[in-house]
Amino acid sequence: LLTSIDLECSSTSLKFYEQLFPSDVPCLTTARLGYINSLTMHHNLPAFTSLLSLQLKCIYRPEYSSFRDALMALPSLRHLDLNVEHFDIPSPPTHLPILLPNILYLHGKGGHYESPHSLRNLLSCIQATSLVALSLSSSTKGASIAFNAHAFEPNFPSLQHLVLNNAAHRAVDIAALARSFPNIGQLTFALGMDARLSLHNLDQILGTLAEDNAQSGLLWPKLETIALGTSSEQPDVPQLMSAILQLQAAGHPLRKILLPEKTHAGMVEVGKMIKIEDYYVDWPTPFDWPTPFE
Repeated sequence: LLTSIDLECSSTSLKFYEQLFPSDVPCLTTARLGYINSLTMHHNLPAFTSLLSLQLKCIYRPEYSSFRDALMALPSLRHLDLNVEHFDIPSPPTHLPILLPNILYLHGKGGHYESPHSLRNLLSCIQATSLVALSLSSSTKGASIAFNAHAFEPNFPSLQHLVLNNAAHRAVDIAALARSFPNIGQLTFALGMDARLSLHNLDQILGTLAEDNAQSGLLWPKLETIALGTSSEQPDVPQLMSAILQLQAAGHPLRKILLPEKTHAGMVEVGKMIKIEDYYVDWPTPFDWPTPFE
């Protein structure tokens, strides 16, 4: 029985002129679709009603109403992965929100140099009241995901975990994300293909939080855990301890840092102040399929 499907057309948008399957496919729970024409997606919605996980690759200027209707017609969906190349917010009164009340995990990839705001535009259209984890990544090397001080809390009121992969490179990026997603309890920096993470970045992250706390109020007041997939084994222990003390003095509940095991030997003193545990990314991977002939 068919449980997963991978459809993609790399040269042009993939159009459906009739229903792909003659009837419902009740065991189909995972789909990866690339370059799909949003105006013809409706032909296959009956086959996708049992989907738990959906990845849409290369979203480029979709027709908003069709795109919205297609996503909202998937009641079982729990995990949504969106690769955004270009997305414009439609003008009122057509700008009805994309209501996804059952989504738990949402990954957004954006940051294309020609349309740096597209991912933010798409996220601002989504309302996912049950979302607990959000992952953001940039498709352009060295480019941060463009966010401003707009708070997404009304869109994602249950959000607890933010995962960043090549999505924030400067202190101002961290501050913008903190204001956009203010109530998370865990922040994870995933070690991407071109990541330049080090323990010195952790110093900077904590220092940025401490500095902004002093200037404009507590950032991420519920943040308890930071996970960093660092490539460095040399922590600046005094600087790190100083940043932790500043955060604790400001009222931060930070109590745990997740780091690769290779760094633990140099973190003994830090471990007396805060828990140090092994690094991992708490994120489901339903789309990690083997390639043909593997």
